[in-house]
Amino acid sequence: MKNSIVVELALGKVKPGVNREDYLQAAVAIEEDLRRMPGFISRRILVGEDGMWVDLIYWNNLEVFLRAAEEFQNIASAQTLFGLLDPGANRMYHLELVYEDILAETSRA
Repeated sequence: MKNSIVVELALGKVKPGVNREDYLQAAVAIEEDLRRMPGFISRRILVGEDGMWVDLIYWNNLEVFLRAAEEFQNIASAQTLFGLLDPGANRMYHLELVYEDILAETSRA
């Protein structure tokens, strides 16, 4: 896993009273900080009908992800985002990318 792409998978819900647009605005606001972090590749945000948010962030490898995760805790934009989340309804994982259908990705363009 040392040299493999790592996907950060964050699953969660927002606190009661936080609307979709406010959360999405805060989630997108961290983008500039993420892009400055070494090893950042890309990001996707999804939401389900049940209000479950999924944040997928791709990193070059586990080491850069771990450094970024530590740094991220101290960034103001991240603090704003964390303030909107329901702490009891959130989980975070880091997973090794073992397969990706890149042909499907390019055929949608």
